[in-house]
Amino acid sequence: MFPQQSCCNETDFSHFFFLFGQQKHEDADFLWTPLTDLTSNKKPTSAEMAPVDVAAWGVSIDHLLECKTGQLVFEDFLRTEYSEENLLFWLACEDYKKNTRETEMTAAARRIYAEFVQVDAPRQINIDCVTRKEISKNLSQPGPNCFDGAQRLIYGLMENDCYPRFLKSEVYQALLDQAEHR
Repeated sequence: MFPQQSCCNETDFSHFFFLFGQQKHEDADFLWTPLTDLTSNKKPTSAEMAPVDVAAWGVSIDHLLECKTGQLVFEDFLRTEYSEENLLFWLACEDYKKNTRETEMTAAARRIYAEFVQVDAPRQINIDCVTRKEISKNLSQPGPNCFDGAQRLIYGLMENDCYPRFLKSEVYQALLDQAEHR
């Protein structure tokens, strides 16, 4: 999704918008982002575009997480702090809850467990052993709430630790400045 090096510098974000297939509306004070998948190569029509208010990301972590572009920028920031697994786990849990069929839920639960929860997982999240054991027990018959305890812990970590640093970050401050001065 993002290049390893920072996609933004203090003065020019034109390449940032290019990376995400975004356009800056000439007379608007916000960024535009497609409602379609940001990773696709399809260029959205103006009817498919919705405004992204960068300033709203600073209101609460919920505002940031509700915005697809906000998620991508936050993920890039977390990657610089070597903690993107927190957001990726939280998003995986949100997608998991959308599963309605038992077979899909079981398969998704096992993927999330293998990717984020089990000891030495590729993107192991930092949770206590009691929460980890609870999830392991839930895997035999995973329900929609299988990861709720861990998801709450990770959300709290992001909200109280990562999110305040993100708001102070050079990337967010520069995007906010650029959005306010257009």
